[in-house]
Amino acid sequence: MRDFNFFEIYTEKYEKQDFKRLLVIGIVTLIGGLLVIYPLFNFLSITRLNNEVMTMKEVLDSSNTYETINRVEKKKLEVEGLRSALKNLNAVDAEFKNKDTIDNPLIKLIITAIPDGVFFESINIIGNAVQIKGIARSKDEIAALEYNLKGKTSFTEVFIPSINFSDNIYNFTLTFNVKDVNTNEN
Repeated sequence: MRDFNFFEIYTEKYEKQDFKRLLVIGIVTLIGGLLVIYPLFNFLSITRLNNEVMTMKEVLDSSNTYETINRVEKKKLEVEGLRSALKNLNAVDAEFKNKDTIDNPLIKLIITAIPDGVFFESINIIGNAVQIKGIARSKDEIAALEYNLKGKTSFTEVFIPSINFSDNIYNFTLTFNVKDVNTNEN
């Protein structure tokens, strides 16, 4: 049998052992608590994140969101179409700037060639080709207009395809080409 010493708890030796024992129990309890709390914390975090994911899915799956996304996609396509149209328009604008244009000096050059008694009804300009429809009092005035235009170095292939006489007035059509200033013609 064992002897029981009821005063053993009051001895110094036992106090040192008790402190060590409490320290070990505390550390084990702390580690055990952490082992329980950490998975619990992870479980709660995962549950909260799952709830947020479900909420976001509900927002994304709502018809309002699909309508908004469809509107945005349509606007993107529209913007892309407008950008390509703008690019095409810029190319056309650049082409127009590069082309020779009929300007005031050309009109003044034509006007200086008009003799008295000749009147223009219309001037059609297509590229470098010019067609003039007009009226005159005599054939000599039409011939003078042709001669004056042939004398200008800016015009080539001056030709009168038709002259008609009616009501004491001559109707005529005159065609010619404007020299292209971009080509080297001597």
